[in-house]
Amino acid sequence: MNIKFIPIGTVHTAARNLPRHWSVSHVEGTLEILPEYTGVFRTLPPTSALWCCFIFTRVRRLYPNC
Repeated sequence: MNIKFIPIGTVHTAARNLPRHWSVSHVEGTLEILPEYTGVFRTLPPTSALWCCFIFTRVRRLYPNC
């Protein structure tokens, strides 16, 4: 099985220190969805729950030994 990630947006937050798990976090941010994908979200019912999967693309700048 191959899994291919295709970015559909960007996560923005002013936080500098993030907790390891969302359940212990009070950090807020926004999701910026690319225009070609926004139509999909308009078709979801207002009560829908969404999972956001993400990859840290800047971690090596902060932690070069990773």
